[in-house]
Amino acid sequence: MNKLAKDLNITYAYLSPCDELMIDKNKVSLKLSDIEKMNISPSDDTEYELDKNQMKQLDPETREVLVRDKVRRSVRKMGEDGLSIAEIIKLTGFDRKTVVGHLRVLEGLREVYSQKKNGKLTLYYPNGKPLHNLGKKRIEYDNSILEISIAQGQKKKLFFYILEKKYTIIDGEVSEGAILLPLESLDEFVEALRTFREEFQEVTL
Repeated sequence: MNKLAKDLNITYAYLSPCDELMIDKNKVSLKLSDIEKMNISPSDDTEYELDKNQMKQLDPETREVLVRDKVRRSVRKMGEDGLSIAEIIKLTGFDRKTVVGHLRVLEGLREVYSQKKNGKLTLYYPNGKPLHNLGKKRIEYDNSILEISIAQGQKKKLFFYILEKKYTIIDGEVSEGAILLPLESLDEFVEALRTFREEFQEVTL
């Protein structure tokens, strides 16, 4: 079991499968950054289930992360041809307001994207699977962090997945937004930034 989980006396189904999940609510006060350190999402094939009572015992931020992760996994696993909100509700068991809220966040983080079908129905698709085995690069400045990894999209197309985070003492590292940049567009992207910087410097000098 992960050391942090062990220290907090938590047994998670996806860390150590068990018949009954015991959570001591007096000892649970996890931040979003703690969830990331626990590495609770080793693969999109990993399944986990928490019942309503177990979810209620979790810290609100921790609960939000787990709910969002279940929505994300549903789209990744079943959304190759697109999933409607109604289908995601059925897959996750969450209410419409919860699902819609997390889909908006996931779209902002470029984890999923949506398309209108026939002008009415909105379908959600996975936006790229992170290739964790390639590692990550970090750029830190003030309280901001850019975390760069490689993601694989449709037809195995590769992207730079650039995630923006903010760090606060209270919340730790919190994801703010992200962009996907095709690998083949890197030189064009860098050149555009360089040109823009030079134009800005000319105006301000």
